[in-house]
Amino acid sequence: MNSILSYVLERKSVLERVKNLLIEQLNLNLEKDEIDNDAPLFGMGLGLDSIDALDLIVGVEREFGIKVNENDMFAFRSVNSLVDYIMGISFEANVSSGKVDFVNEELVEVYDELRENGAVGFREERFFILEMEMKEGILEFLGKFIAGKVHLLDSYKILHSVILDEDGKIRDIVYIMPFENKIWVLVTEASKLFLLEKGKDIGVRDVSEDYEIVGVEGVFSWRYVKEIVGVEILGLTYLRMYEWFMDGERVIVSRAGVTGEYGYRFFIKKGKGRSLMDKFVSLGVKEVGGEVLEKLFLVCMNEFRFPCVPLSIRKGDSVIENELRWMIDWRREDFVGRESLEKEKQNFMEGVICVVIKPSEVDIFRNKEEILREGKIYVGEAEIGRMLNLFFSMKIKMFFGYAKMSKEWAYAGIKGMVLKTKDKDYEIMTVTTPLFLTRSSQVTME
Repeated sequence: MNSILSYVLERKSVLERVKNLLIEQLNLNLEKDEIDNDAPLFGMGLGLDSIDALDLIVGVEREFGIKVNENDMFAFRSVNSLVDYIMGISFEANVSSGKVDFVNEELVEVYDELRENGAVGFREERFFILEMEMKEGILEFLGKFIAGKVHLLDSYKILHSVILDEDGKIRDIVYIMPFENKIWVLVTEASKLFLLEKGKDIGVRDVSEDYEIVGVEGVFSWRYVKEIVGVEILGLTYLRMYEWFMDGERVIVSRAGVTGEYGYRFFIKKGKGRSLMDKFVSLGVKEVGGEVLEKLFLVCMNEFRFPCVPLSIRKGDSVIENELRWMIDWRREDFVGRESLEKEKQNFMEGVICVVIKPSEVDIFRNKEEILREGKIYVGEAEIGRMLNLFFSMKIKMFFGYAKMSKEWAYAGIKGMVLKTKDKDYEIMTVTTPLFLTRSSQVTME
């Protein structure tokens, strides 16, 4: 049975049970088909009073096995609103237990390890390592194709920046990793061949086959890294590297993961990655891979709005619209795409902002394709934007995504917006990222 039909049948069943509950619990002298789904439950509708309300809450909790929060009385406006509320709670419970098709049980488990309890480990395969010797002309080469502060490169300090195309759009988001006598550039498939071709005359080469990348991510990943490396790893600040030796082999440890400062990458000689991962697993780190790892990266990178092609930023996206200006050295005039980027900066009309959708909207993922294809965002009667993507956060049990809006509205904290589709409207609001705080962050804030 497909998910849409399943949802329709489930809602119909809940609707029948709610009407039976109203008739039996409150002794209404009505038949089920005489109860209007949208009629107010109180006042001029079904005429219920405050005593009836208490009986109804008790009945709903007993019938559906849920707990009605005292702040959720809005759900008792009508039969339809009550059904939506019940299905919303049921949907969240199914998400938490991994019973919906886009969040399976294994993903929930590793997500909780990453965001709440500890750490997850994985073998990194999305990045390629391009190596070049530190010699005359190499900084000029990097400066031409990388738009960041290349002139400030310092040994063992990572630069996170962007490669643009001639139109000033994003080609790739990269890490520049300088050592004493050489430089690594960590790239994705989006720019590997491009940089190899442009840099062949100065000796740029792909050394990806010589190394493995092992990643450890999570709020308490530092504990496991400290245990393995044997030093106080919290002293390694964000975007810094550390040289370590395992079984006589040189290993580069970097504090620059897919969850920002909560992640570490280990660059180790080919054939040694399995041994390193086994050390982490023996300490309690959960190893993940395959489809679960890809889904985990996709959700978490977008929760953090961590810039990575193609998971949270697409090739061809705008630096300006996506507020990645911090990756650009605006004092420089000599990198590819600079002129086009300046023109876009002057004519900037739209921005990309994170939005969240109220959690009771249980059918949002059923209509995902329609929302992304046809959905428009309105303030009053004015159309101001459209959705670019859509995800579900297991952290806050809410749907979220990124929308492209008129620049006057592309900032956090705006309520009262409506995402309109052909069949339904959804209430949304803009938020800042990372909105989805880890438990350790919440404790610190409190």
